[in-house]
Amino acid sequence: MKGKKLKIRICTFEIAKYGGMITNIEGRIRAFQEMGHDIDIIILSYQKTISHASYTRKLKDLESGKFQDTKELKSQNGGYSKSEITGYWRNSYYGWHLPPVTNKIPVFHEDGLKMWHDAVDDCDIVFWAFMPTKTSFAKGFSTWPQFFDLPKNVTQIMGIHDGYFDVRSSWVRYLSSKIKYLDCAHVSAY
Repeated sequence: MKGKKLKIRICTFEIAKYGGMITNIEGRIRAFQEMGHDIDIIILSYQKTISHASYTRKLKDLESGKFQDTKELKSQNGGYSKSEITGYWRNSYYGWHLPPVTNKIPVFHEDGLKMWHDAVDDCDIVFWAFMPTKTSFAKGFSTWPQFFDLPKNVTQIMGIHDGYFDVRSSWVRYLSSKIKYLDCAHVSAY
């Protein structure tokens, strides 16, 4: 694969607090960009639909500064900045403000799985940042393992972010036939 431009997608099921993952993922993206690869982020969201109008309105408010003016910067709502690495607006609590369907896929949509496959079936690598966790938003989401049923040409890697393996990554053993590598982002994860 040396010299080949790879299509890589860093993917995660939506989580409540992104925290240090933002820095970790963007560092990874920068490294892949510097190597010349096609790299992007996809968030799998626990929704039936994602409004294009709402996305566009928030994007406009972020770009104009209006969004920040309505929030306390010390709160979790404030503090959005545009990433020089990804080009997306980001917040260390809420993650990235991503375009619907291409970068933010509603998993409860009747075509959610198809949207997902359309986005990643031609990838070389899908780098999973998080699998579904025990959140009330994911209640009833029993079809989530199907999101790991990708063509054999797609290498799947799972990021393990911290020492809470049994809580946040307990399904890795169940997915062992699909996940080729584990990546430990922190010594406690190792």
